[in-house]
Amino acid sequence: MAITKGAGTSVIGSTASTTTSSAQDSSGAYATECYISLVQVGTASGAATVQIQVSPDAGTTYYSPPSLLWTAPLVAGTYNTVLAIPVTAGKWKAVFTQCTGGTSSTVVVQSNAVTGV
Repeated sequence: MAITKGAGTSVIGSTASTTTSSAQDSSGAYATECYISLVQVGTASGAATVQIQVSPDAGTTYYSPPSLLWTAPLVAGTYNTVLAIPVTAGKWKAVFTQCTGGTSSTVVVQSNAVTGV
């Protein structure tokens, strides 16, 4: 049995500013994953974070579960992670919060989904 994957979606383009993505629709997907890449320049005193907010009701209410909060290390480097969006989420957003006390942190967030089996 083959699966059909999406082509990938840019959720947050390369940015060094605290930002919230637009709502992403995952209601038609069998599974959705969120890919995060962060470059930390310098040593931060407060870590950059990406919080995935999920909505079970097509975007009326959003929740920020601790299991979908990714905290970057404080030291300079490039860091990558993948978070699975709950299959029951109808919509979701990515919230990037810039580091404090360091030079800067820059993030890119993308997603892809299994759209057919």
